[in-house]
Amino acid sequence: MPVSGRHADAAAAAVGALELSRQRAERGVEARVLYLLAEIAAHGQAIEVETAFDRYQQAASLADALGQRPLVAHCHLGLGKLYWRTAKRAEAEAELSVPRNYTARWVCRSGCNGRKRKFASLANRARPPTVAL
Repeated sequence: MPVSGRHADAAAAAVGALELSRQRAERGVEARVLYLLAEIAAHGQAIEVETAFDRYQQAASLADALGQRPLVAHCHLGLGKLYWRTAKRAEAEAELSVPRNYTARWVCRSGCNGRKRKFASLANRARPPTVAL
């Protein structure tokens, strides 16, 4: 996440990185930068909801095509949080189920199980508890 108050600088640097990754046909880097741009849009002073949705979806699509499953899961986690913040609960639940399902299927090598558990807990915590009125 960008340093507080420096969202414009972070966005400008990320746009430059996106252009460079496309010039060099570095699609994996492009997917990660699209995710970063989504995070910047979702966490700025003025949240750019449509931009964030668009960037998360672009990043998820490209990451999926490249087989970058952890990045796909992070994109869906971001989408789920954004849907939740915009009161679209059904969409949020659908998006948050994706990282939960991915973590259940990950085959871990040495040291991965701790990261798998941490990511699963993030997906579960992204949804605030429901309050009965």
